[in-house]
Amino acid sequence: MEALEAGILLSNLINRIEEKGEDGRGVLPGSVTADEIAALRIALTALRGPTGDPAVEAKITPPLAEPSPTQLDEPSDVRLDLSALTANSPASDVRFCLDFGTAMSKATLVRDTDDGSEEVDVLNLGIPGEQELVDEQMLISSIFIDRSGYIWFGQKAVDKSLQEGSDGTHQRVDSIKRRLSEDGWDETVIPLHNPTAEAVTYGELILAYLTFLTWTANGCLEELGYSRFLSRRFAMPCFEEQQKRREFVDRLRTAVGDAQVLADTFGDGLTRGLTLRDFLRASRSLRQKDRKYVFVDEDVTEPMGVAGSIPSNGSSLDHLVLVVDVGAGTSDLGLYRIHVDPTESTYVAREVKQSTRVLTEAGDHLDNLLTQFVLAKGSITADDPNIERILGQLRLRIREYKESLFRDSTVFVALSGSPNHAGVDIELEEFCDHGAVRHFGESLRTAITDILESVDDSWVDWIRAYPTRALVMVLAGGGSEMPMVRNLADEPWTVNGKEVRVQKARSIPQWLDQQLEDVYPRIAVSLGGARRNLIKETIATITAGDVGSPGELDSFS
Repeated sequence: MEALEAGILLSNLINRIEEKGEDGRGVLPGSVTADEIAALRIALTALRGPTGDPAVEAKITPPLAEPSPTQLDEPSDVRLDLSALTANSPASDVRFCLDFGTAMSKATLVRDTDDGSEEVDVLNLGIPGEQELVDEQMLISSIFIDRSGYIWFGQKAVDKSLQEGSDGTHQRVDSIKRRLSEDGWDETVIPLHNPTAEAVTYGELILAYLTFLTWTANGCLEELGYSRFLSRRFAMPCFEEQQKRREFVDRLRTAVGDAQVLADTFGDGLTRGLTLRDFLRASRSLRQKDRKYVFVDEDVTEPMGVAGSIPSNGSSLDHLVLVVDVGAGTSDLGLYRIHVDPTESTYVAREVKQSTRVLTEAGDHLDNLLTQFVLAKGSITADDPNIERILGQLRLRIREYKESLFRDSTVFVALSGSPNHAGVDIELEEFCDHGAVRHFGESLRTAITDILESVDDSWVDWIRAYPTRALVMVLAGGGSEMPMVRNLADEPWTVNGKEVRVQKARSIPQWLDQQLEDVYPRIAVSLGGARRNLIKETIATITAGDVGSPGELDSFS
């Protein structure tokens, strides 16, 4: 939550306090919302610092609800389909990769052919997910729990939240993936996201969404004639701490397997409405069993997946590649020496030591900035009696408004719930000129500069040694088309006083079907993760001299 939004909520909270009695004490009618509690915590931190009075913090921090004994011990009415636990080892010539995204999730299948080439199928997850009118190939990463206790996924989560959450007090979960990287797996879901009496953690909601994602993938696999127990890899964000990364990989690997069991168990019911109670009983019952999933394959970091999508099977490649993957939740950057030599069976991406960066400023950050920008342009102040309703409506549609703004360079934002404001027109140029938005672009540039100036000088010297060499910049992710991202490779970079040639990678690698050009930035991670020769990650400190020839840039230009 941004400071401006917190201030508006606090002002509105104060306005709702009624003075009663001669002692002048105030009374607050109704309940304090989860957002108002969050705003109070922000104010407390600002006044006292993060180590303020624990007694005071305890008073404004809602206790985490623990699952009741009945929730854990009652027998489940749902019979688990455990066929995934006895599945045979999958075929080795075909595999797919799940990319669980913050805003949209993707999956790509790659099949090896007899002539050594690869056939690519981007799974049409949106069709079984019943959102083909939005996007056939990408699945909205949203969850909504309605007041009747049903869980809804994807586009239906969006639709149900617009019907039931218009007053701003009940919201869907749009960015649940961030709970993986922010240590929120075991946190209890707040009332803003869960209006029921059932206690559920965000980790359990992540598993619920992975179940839906797996079910849609199963439908696509069966449509293509493959078993639902096909070998699968899974993408993951970057982590600077290796211990945290190992914990994340183990947790997600188990969740990917569990999701298959639960997808088999609930089937089509995942789109007709699944009760939270049934899901919790089934998933908690499954956790009590010994389980091993032979079809869950390797993990791949998101920048490595992008890097792995680039090389063709038949040609050699030796380049220094900077991946800038701008997603909805994070912006992941990494510098790689990609070395491919089919004659030597070499498929290696050497991650340059100390070159990975993760920025929390990404698509969701811009959503918050656009919300603030709209409020300011619409002259919506803390005194507006409809502020909660206005904010609630904006949160429900802000991602849609942002995508329209970047696509069409203009968007009309309706200010629903405000009788004095019909809405405002937002122009892309004025939004990009906003100080906080400029700061987002500057943060990306600062991160790239920091990477290039932190690595050993031999990497820059390796590029400068031949006039045909350049730092190849690969822009990927749903945010790759934003102006401040597209402009990153438009000019040379100066690194420790040395000018470095930069070349933007072509919009799609040459070896791929050009019909995938529009979707490639979004499916690059899952595509690279599903290829036969998964690029292995090793750490390189220096270039170790001039390895090989300068190579050609045809694969990128």
